[in-house]
Amino acid sequence: MTSADNSNDYCEITALAAGDLLVVDFSTESGWDFLTVGGTDYSGTTGPDGVSVSNGEVMVFDSDSYVEASGFDICLVDPPSPAPTI
Repeated sequence: MTSADNSNDYCEITALAAGDLLVVDFSTESGWDFLTVGGTDYSGTTGPDGVSVSNGEVMVFDSDSYVEASGFDICLVDPPSPAPTI
């Protein structure tokens, strides 16, 4: 998922599969623009890297209309397979 961090945006993003989030880039207006994943707000330069999401989970991006930052680029990757048991 990618955002240009446009001013005064609100959008809901639904995960179409389970996996872990891989943050490639994350820069929002700290303390004012938020990406909420699993009930946790991410803002500034700290994104939800490594956070697991389930199929159908809704993430929310909400920004105000004042300062614009570069936004974010986040990928969904498959979680690692568990080690085989002997």
